[in-house]
Amino acid sequence: MAALLMPGLAHGANPTADLSVQIVPAGSAPAVPAAAQAAGFTTLALNADFSQPEYAGSSWFDCGGSENTDKVWHQDDQLYNDGFPPCSDIVQVNDGGNIVLDLIYRAGQTPHWQALTTKSYDGNHSISYPFTGYWEIEYSQAAGINNNFTDWWSSCTGLPSCPAGNLTLELDYSEQSNGFGDSGYHNWAVPGGCGGHDCVVKPNNLNTTQYHKWAGLVTTDGTTVWFCSLYDGSYNFCTTVQHTSDQINGVTGRNFAIISNGKGDVGQPMLQDSHMYIKSVRIWECANWQTSMCYGPLVHN
Repeated sequence: MAALLMPGLAHGANPTADLSVQIVPAGSAPAVPAAAQAAGFTTLALNADFSQPEYAGSSWFDCGGSENTDKVWHQDDQLYNDGFPPCSDIVQVNDGGNIVLDLIYRAGQTPHWQALTTKSYDGNHSISYPFTGYWEIEYSQAAGINNNFTDWWSSCTGLPSCPAGNLTLELDYSEQSNGFGDSGYHNWAVPGGCGGHDCVVKPNNLNTTQYHKWAGLVTTDGTTVWFCSLYDGSYNFCTTVQHTSDQINGVTGRNFAIISNGKGDVGQPMLQDSHMYIKSVRIWECANWQTSMCYGPLVHN
């Protein structure tokens, strides 16, 4: 049995490899959140605790587009394809006694964002997860930043299993910009009333200058899909959402994780450097998440 000693991956795998043998010790696993427990998502599929010493330096992620290794994390520019900010701006820091990852986007930079993802640049060394699950981030951002856009989200775009074009599920668990925040479920494969696709976007205007946990919970019984937004473990909102048969059957229903900080869709010049201070990102799934979709009870508030 091969053990890949990658930071943060509790039971992760490269989808092009033998999934059954790539098992990594989870270390000190946190308690399963109540909503995840209710849905049967009790397996910690991703456990990135950025206070740990393995996240010092830059050897734990692929820098730029030239590296395509089996590391968990890769620097990302694949939505806009307009270049990479310096890798030195992905750095572990002490923020008032909290050892965190500082994802920095500098004022005046050309690339839209500084971002990390579990998808390699070539798409062949990626870790994907069922779009169902409990996806959580604990972070804060510096106060008084104009025109920035911080996001914890997932998509399948660029994965070998994802269809060409924008026919993908985009789940935005926490989007924050200029004092406005939202959580959203965008299904680009289903026609609807939101820019030509089906979407649900609702405000979550909560304080991001202090550390809080933001999460998305997606459950399906194989027929119906529920999407919920949570804040510090409490429900913000829940709603049913549309889906395609390929998505719910797992043909195109796997996503990769993305953390991003930059101007993003705002598109306006940054006036100051933007700091996104991240304590952890975690994903809870069902026990067989590596090889199948996660079906179970429909959990919502």
